[in-house]
Amino acid sequence: MAPTRRVKIPTVPIFSSKAEADLALARIGELQRQRIGIMTEAEARISELNEEARQATAPIDTEIDDLVKNLAHYAEYNRVDLTENGKTKTVTFTHGTLQWRLTPVAITVKSVDEVLARLRALDLTRFIRTKYEVNKEAMGAEPEVAVSVEGVSFSRHEDFVVTPSETKVEIDKRIRVKTPRQGSAHI
Repeated sequence: MAPTRRVKIPTVPIFSSKAEADLALARIGELQRQRIGIMTEAEARISELNEEARQATAPIDTEIDDLVKNLAHYAEYNRVDLTENGKTKTVTFTHGTLQWRLTPVAITVKSVDEVLARLRALDLTRFIRTKYEVNKEAMGAEPEVAVSVEGVSFSRHEDFVVTPSETKVEIDKRIRVKTPRQGSAHI
């Protein structure tokens, strides 16, 4: 039995002829062209402003980098005095602080398969993670079995797409298709 569809009555007037529908498509194309023109102009202005800002801030960024490098050299040279022989990692000044922080350890594994083989050979399987995942491709191949499992459901959407020939820009609206209840295999 085919799923039933509920159709909402639109709040806008329904076109009464193919010619009216075609005029609507033409109008959509015209409006999209206007919108694209406005957005293109705005993006060009934004790009110009971003470039102007990059050029204006370049000397500021250079000065900041130089000052930070000089502070780092100063702090490293005077670290024992500044940190009271390593008692603190933060130094407070009137206009700010300097800190030393250790980053988290980064672990890099090259040739994963070889490392896994070595870990198994050394009986260090506690360093190996096994990941279990639901195989959705297998479920899709056997939907009548998969849908019988509690917590598994299937859904499908139908898109209504309008493409004016003038712009070739697609407008799609998702239409919800009623899905079968659990236990049903009509997908």
